[in-house]
Amino acid sequence: GDVFYSDVQRTVVVYNDDITGVYEASVSRDGSVMPIVADILIVKVGDIRYTISDWIGGWYDQYYEYGSRYAFAGTMEIDANNNLIHKSHSDPWGYDGSFSDSPAAV
Repeated sequence: GDVFYSDVQRTVVVYNDDITGVYEASVSRDGSVMPIVADILIVKVGDIRYTISDWIGGWYDQYYEYGSRYAFAGTMEIDANNNLIHKSHSDPWGYDGSFSDSPAAV
């Protein structure tokens, strides 16, 4: 019989949903952005759980140079709709957050 040869190619896309990284914080106070440059570290510690080095963007820890004892470190989870869910530490101001990967922002 006849013999036919064929090539098959497959493209596999791997989605990286990990938001681990160092983020530059900006602080808005009384409707204006404050001139603060602070680095906030977010690290993945579980399937949907992350630690955050400072919920308030380094305001007291880095901007006023009070040190890490004044950082609001804690943990959070990201749900299927990219909502940040505060899991530990007191939520200093009661704000909710969200995550957008275009461009990457928390």
